[in-house]
Amino acid sequence: MPNLIKKCVFYKRWMEMPRELSPGQLRKVVDPTVMECESTKDLSPLEGIVGQDRALKALMFGLEIKRPGFNVYVSGIPGTGRKTTVTRYLTEASTS
Repeated sequence: MPNLIKKCVFYKRWMEMPRELSPGQLRKVVDPTVMECESTKDLSPLEGIVGQDRALKALMFGLEIKRPGFNVYVSGIPGTGRKTTVTRYLTEASTS
């Protein structure tokens, strides 16, 4: 089957109407024996900003511009930690 046809078949399946999920499909069950702790109380807080490497690189780049008239714009879905991330980064950068 040519590659283009394979892509079209995949796209058609992907574009199908959503279907109702069963209750068993709504929850992910994790085997507790794979966990290295008894509860979240056993965990130490994460250091730094997790999962935002590209955003942090863009922020560092924007903050390195030392000419007037340049601004840094942060976008994203509300409630995802944009302001917290930028504030934390600026605080860490100002103390180092």
